[in-house]
Amino acid sequence: MSTPRPTTDRKMNAYLERKEKRRLEIFLASCRVLMSTREGRFVVWEWLDRAGIWRSVWDASGMQVHFNAGQQEFGFAIKADIEAADAELFDLMVREHREWEAQVERELDAREQQSRASQKEQ
Repeated sequence: MSTPRPTTDRKMNAYLERKEKRRLEIFLASCRVLMSTREGRFVVWEWLDRAGIWRSVWDASGMQVHFNAGQQEFGFAIKADIEAADAELFDLMVREHREWEAQVERELDAREQQSRASQKEQ
């Protein structure tokens, strides 16, 4: 969130601080709404994954490293906002993703076993 610039007017400073505080309250409440559904948590996970927060920014191209670092930094900001809004919903998102990955692995393994079995029959 942006920080209001101080002015020499105390009333204006107080107003700007209240406005920013309210904006943050609304933003965090909106984050909680987004994270309150499985679909919302899936979207947030995808954003974090695309931002690359779980991988290295290193690349053979120096320019790509800078780009990756910028994306990752924004991903870390999203993660911090979500955790500030509701850390338990963030943890739930992580658990759901792990369960989803395990389910996909089981499905792929089953398909591979079926494929091998049908190849042996031929």
